Amino acid sequence: SGAKTKIKDAIIALSKKSPLINVEQRQKSFDQWHSDLCNALKIYYDALLGQNTKIRLTYGQAQKWVNMTLKYCWVCGVAASNDLTNWFSAAHVAVDEIILLAAQREKVIIERPCRKWSVWDSQQQYEVFQKLLRDFSAKQNKTPLELEFDWWLKYRSEVIGFENDEKVG
Repeated sequence: SGAKTKIKDAIIALSKKSPLINVEQRQKSFDQWHSDLCNALKIYYDALLGQNTKIRLTYGQAQKWVNMTLKYCWVCGVAASNDLTNWFSAAHVAVDEIILLAAQREKVIIERPCRKWSVWDSQQQYEVFQKLLRDFSAKQNKTPLELEFDWWLKYRSEVIGFENDEKVG
């Protein structure tokens, strides 16, 4: 579909971008790339859905799609991921119910920025939340994605409803 092509082309473009030496510049560049792609997906689906339905792609859904696709590139060793390695430390946490719960439990946030991640449509709140996660992960000497992996393992059973880890995969 057109949306898949947008994501694929954007990831290829990111892999070809210079990761910049300065960590702050790298983060700013990644954040802009991420924002541009999420907004392009929202615009694409607004045009596609048009007047046919009130359903719209939210920023929460767009960020999850983009962030999970990037994670799959790294985890599954997709060819382009070799060129994405330098962007790993700048990558965003894929926000879902597990991450929202963990952020509250770990006292990164006092209250949830949204009722459910899938209906979250404030890009500004999303960006503030990612900055809080970045700052918290730095204090733990981890990248945001390393923190996400840890939290996902620690809190998944509370959200997914498994009584123990043996029931998962």
